[in-house]
Amino acid sequence: MNILKDKKKLIQILFGLAFLFLVANIVIDKLIPNHYTPVEMARSATEINHNFRLALSNYGMLNSWIKKEKRSRNDDDSLLFKYQVDVPKDLPIALLLDEIYHSFSSGRVIINSKEIKIGGETLVRILSGDNLKLQASFNYKDDITRNAGMVGFLVIGINIYNEIEINKFLRSSEKFTLLINPSIKNKDLIKKIVSDQKEAAIKISDEATDLDYKMKAGYSSKRIQNCIRSISADFANAAFLVLDNTSGLYTSPQMEIIKDELDKRNIKYFNMGNFENFLNLDDTELANYFKSELGKIKANGKLTLLISPEQFYLIHPEIVNFRKAGYKFVRVSQILLAN
Repeated sequence: MNILKDKKKLIQILFGLAFLFLVANIVIDKLIPNHYTPVEMARSATEINHNFRLALSNYGMLNSWIKKEKRSRNDDDSLLFKYQVDVPKDLPIALLLDEIYHSFSSGRVIINSKEIKIGGETLVRILSGDNLKLQASFNYKDDITRNAGMVGFLVIGINIYNEIEINKFLRSSEKFTLLINPSIKNKDLIKKIVSDQKEAAIKISDEATDLDYKMKAGYSSKRIQNCIRSISADFANAAFLVLDNTSGLYTSPQMEIIKDELDKRNIKYFNMGNFENFLNLDDTELANYFKSELGKIKANGKLTLLISPEQFYLIHPEIVNFRKAGYKFVRVSQILLAN
């Protein structure tokens, strides 16, 4: 009987200890967080192919330039996508490779590139999970060009900025043309614009207030001639003049005198109405409208936009994206004075 009692006590003790271990484990799991390193799954060949094609399209590469090749018997069994890519001469292959690298920012892939020919053929291999999923050979081709146009910005309103803001705007690496009114103050501003390697144009309207440049409908021919003489001398560094076709001066007989004086001096001028006007666009619709207008440009087409400095800042990310696709952003004179 004592032996049976001892066995019962032993079983009870063992059950008690097991229960205590169970409770202890539950408490530890609650109090101490589990630390583990998740195993990254290999990317599928389809996903890799999608990112690869998207990276190329960001630079305006046409589908017809990306030719799928048949696998050879020497290729890896895991290789599902093999391409021969034709690249236009104006697009460095290195930029395409950089875009491809950035399209796989989360890792899980290995990208190997090798220049087979200096300044020529480059081989790219993309692996995931130790398996080759995509291979592409890039080669320059002389007879292809990207379907993109040329865009120039005529920026108006810089004069309302303070000196710090003006300096910041002029230090931008982007190319644009600043439209300013003729004034004593702006004589110094145009010198600064030109010294900072930017371009300026002068607006001809009835807004000028300084006597040397002030022109109104009804002013005498002599007065108009003297004003044009002053503008042509004091703003000789301007690339061209812009006639404000919304002003009273433009619809007056004095405008013919202005044009005659400009023609005599061989000064180039254009109507403000010839520029695509973005000034009245709401900030929320600006980017979409900008993308829409640039999307309408045919190959080698040209577009000039009238825009404020604030709007220029807002659409700058889109400018970067369109430049990738091959669009050229230039000074307005490069478009208007090309012929």
